[in-house]
Amino acid sequence: MMSNYHELSGVNKALISGYNIKAQNYNEGIETMKRINQIIQKASRLRVGQHSAVMINHCRNAIKNNNIEGLIKIIRTGEL
Repeated sequence: MMSNYHELSGVNKALISGYNIKAQNYNEGIETMKRINQIIQKASRLRVGQHSAVMINHCRNAIKNNNIEGLIKIIRTGEL
């Protein structure tokens, strides 16, 4: 009986540890996306009217396609 309890306790600790790692990764991902969104918002405020909207759309496409270099270029220049 005691050996089963110890085994169950070990499995429970492993599950809790796995959950904590998953939760931490999720929170880091959310914080990173918030920072990226703030950067894009600040960059779009430097442009006026349609150019701002076009820049935001290009940024969204770059993020969707996982194009980091393109995203940096879009933020700097406002163009692809």
